[in-house]
Parts: sequence; C-alpha cells; structure tokens
Amino acid sequence: MRSPLAAVRRGSGGSGSLPRRSYIVAMASFVAGALSFVALSQVAQFLSALELGSRTLDTSSKIPSVQTWLAEFPENKAHVNDENKSNNKGVPEAINKAIVFSTEKDSVDNEPLPPWPFESPAHVRVLFVHVGKAGGMSLNARLKVLDQTRKFLKCRQKYETDEQFLKDKCRITPGMGGVSKLTLRLFGHMHRSFPEDKKAEKWLVEHSNLLLFTIRDPIARLTSAFNYARYMIFEYNPKKERDPQAIKFYKECFANMDECASALDPRNSTKHACSNSALPIVQGRTQVPDLDHFYYNYAHYIQRVEWTPGDVRPIVVVRTESMWTDVGRINAYVGGKPDYFEQFMDFKLTHGSESFAVNKELSDAHGVAMCCILAQPGHSRELQNYQELVVHAINLKISEKRQTLRSLHHNCGIAGAADLTWEHVSTFNWATWHAESCHL
Repeated sequence: MRSPLAAVRRGSGGSGSLPRRSYIVAMASFVAGALSFVALSQVAQFLSALELGSRTLDTSSKIPSVQTWLAEFPENKAHVNDENKSNNKGVPEAINKAIVFSTEKDSVDNEPLPPWPFESPAHVRVLFVHVGKAGGMSLNARLKVLDQTRKFLKCRQKYETDEQFLKDKCRITPGMGGVSKLTLRLFGHMHRSFPEDKKAEKWLVEHSNLLLFTIRDPIARLTSAFNYARYMIFEYNPKKERDPQAIKFYKECFANMDECASALDPRNSTKHACSNSALPIVQGRTQVPDLDHFYYNYAHYIQRVEWTPGDVRPIVVVRTESMWTDVGRINAYVGGKPDYFEQFMDFKLTHGSESFAVNKELSDAHGVAMCCILAQPGHSRELQNYQELVVHAINLKISEKRQTLRSLHHNCGIAGAADLTWEHVSTFNWATWHAESCHL
C-alpha cells in the first residue's frame, strides 16, 4: 500500500498531483502515523525494560518509569484514564492507572526517580530509624508508629519468617482505623535506647529490608537538640534530679548555641574552660544523660542498623524540611496515595519549642565553626554521614539531593554553594575540607 508520504512527494501540480484537499489530508495522515510510531516505540522500549527488571530502566530516558508515575503530577491523571483503556490493551495494567510525565513541566519536575527494588508492597518491611530532633515525633503521631511497631514486636518475632510477610495478627489492619499504606508496612522502630532488648533489635535489623531515616541539616538538628535539652532540664521539670554534667554544660559553659560553637571552634586561639569536656559531648562521642540527642546522632544509628553506602538494603529518607512531601512519595511506593499526607501539611509536634526561654538558632557567623566541629577527622563524621544518607536515598531525585546538599554547603560557608554540581556535592570529602578550612 502506498504511504501518505509517497503521495505527498509526487507534488501538487501535473497529471500525477493530488488535489489541494487530498494533499492536506495525506500530510495529516502521515504526521499522525509518525507520532503513533514514536509512541509505540516508546511503549516497546518500556516493555523491554520491564522484562529485564526494574533495575535496568534507563533513568536518563524521558520515557516515564513506574517510579515516576507513583508520586508525581496528580494533575496529569487525565492523560491515562479509564476511557483510554480500550486503546492500551497491549500495555501493562499499571499504565492505565499511571501518572505520567507532562511535556509542559520543566526538566526538574520531569526528572525520574531511582528504581524501586521491590516487586510488591507486601514484600516491604520498613525499619523506622527515628533520628532525634528531625521531625520523628510528628511522623510517629501520623503514622501510628508506636502502635504498629512496638506493640507487635514480640508477635513478629514469634510468627514472622523471611517467607511470610506481616501476618494480620502482627500488625494494625485497615479495619482498625484510618491508617496509611506506609503504616501497614512498618516493621520496627528504633529511637534512642529502644529496642532495649538487644536480641530483639538484632532480629529487627536482620529481618527488615528497607531503612527509613528521619534526617535534618546536621547544624539545625544539633541546635534543636541543644535548645530542647536546656528546656527539659531548666523549664519543663526543673525539680527533677538531673545529671551534674548536663547542668554544668549549660550553667557554667554555654548559654546558647552561638557560645558553644564559638568556644569549640578549632580556629579559636582562646581555649575555653569547658572545651575538653564539651567537645566529645557535642560530637556524640560521650553519652550524658539529659543530653542524649547529641549522642544519638547519624553515626550512632548507622552503626546500629549496620548500614554502609554499599549495603544491599535500600534506604529512604524523610527530610524535616519537606517532611510530608517525602513521606507521601514513600507512601505511594508501597501502594498508597501520594497525597494522603497533604492533610497534615500544617501539622508539627514541637515539644513546645515556641515557649522555650532559649530557642535561638545558630547565627550564620558561627555556621563554619559548627561545621568544623562536626567534620573533625577521627572524632566526627556527622556531615559525611548526612551526605551519604542523602546521596543513597532511593526516594529522592538528583535535583532534590543536590539542593539539600547545597544548603549544607551554604551553611558551612562554602563559596558558590548555590551553583555546585551534583558531582561535586555527592562526592565531597568533609575531612579534606576540614584540613583546609578549620585551622588557625
């Protein structure tokens, strides 16, 4: 059969030419056919990728991946809907329910997410690694974390195996009240000294397959920990007996975080009387009751869950700065609605921080000092650990990771932070930076 293009190529004049109307129809038919061919080629490429497994999807391609559909662009649902099902019989059912790329979105919004490694939401066992002063209490309340994890821990140890995933008897079920899909996938909870039974903790670490960390800019997290501990000691319950070292930390050493950063700044030639005792506390090397959020830092939890950047267990993160967006995307990954948590956008548990007598943020002038404290080789890897968690999070796009790390660089006084490339921020060596920037 002669193609519309062949007819067009014959020209518009002479005995073999087409009438003008036929010419237009032929051209329109050719364009439509070309577009159909491109669309079918994309679908074929996508189906081939599916056959090879989700890890082989080319994330540089503009063909939408399953990961991108899950949590993005609710306004695009109309592109693929029930009315189109009859035209998509050769495409996996997922496509008919997908949220697809919009050609009108900019390149950042259209950026794909890393591959999701689980074949089914039912296979996901989330260990919630609750890093203190990073928004975990707000998540606890809305995910019903404690009900889902601590209450059923002994039950899980008794009945769960690698082959049997989350029996109803060992978890909250949908019939118990409004819970998210992510709540149903919660397997364990780690926060401060819990689980106190170390055999139970080891069992959780060995039987979970997805680590969810709450994270926050290390300087902001440390400042929050400083203000919170002071409030608990001197305002919340001042009559309670407190650790003498904790009382001295505030009464004799530092009234606020600026004083702490200035006193411990390695570039400061004046030695503070509290430096030798305070530095290991702030860096998390010494545990002091009533100051334990310093001790329970990123390094502590990473060691407890036995995670390394090369670990086969994937990690997801919930950033304090974009909490409900991050958790909504994770909820979508495990079969829930990406907008489920929009109802909580204005919800935040603050431990009453609005009324703290001292609730001072670290000033910009002392940002570099605190970064030097948290990047001291051999004593603190807090900045490097934070960077590694962000880099390896499978629920964040490259652009989101880059912006998160650029913010850290800015807080540490690194020039040109706003323009740093992904290659730069993702491989940055904080020990080298410390050697170059943190000495007299």
